[in-house]
Amino acid sequence: MTIDAPNLPVVAYKGFNRDLTCRGFQYAEGETYEQKRAARLCSTGFHACLEPLDVFRYYSPATSAFHRVTLGDDAERNPIEDSKVASRKIKIGIKPNLAGMIKAHLEIVRERVAETDKQTTGSPSASSGYASTAASSGYASNAASARSLSVPPRTDTE
Repeated sequence: MTIDAPNLPVVAYKGFNRDLTCRGFQYAEGETYEQKRAARLCSTGFHACLEPLDVFRYYSPATSAFHRVTLGDDAERNPIEDSKVASRKIKIGIKPNLAGMIKAHLEIVRERVAETDKQTTGSPSASSGYASTAASSGYASNAASARSLSVPPRTDTE
């Protein structure tokens, strides 16, 4: 599946070995790389993740380097797995620290929740109400509701 953003670069995050190599290819910050073959996930092309913390599935934060990258408009994604994408073109950007990656990830989640709120009739991020998912009360609430977190009555005599 190609990402629905024709002619727009795709911002993502890529993991590397500490020396900025990946699968034997040497990268450098600020440089752009392009291949002629079509990109295919897990096969060809330059791979990265749209969601920063997803890169930790592929590279350990303790032994790797991570950079924000820009991919070409041909980025291919399988949305069922995670946010991994592949493209024929990649530009190696800044090297965020761990706090920067977490902040970027949380911003992506916040934007997704805000977009979901706009598209639904319920209130998925609400603290109460019909069909709320982070609810403390309400019909069909999923998290932190009295229904789902009920405490059984004490049976001891203390």
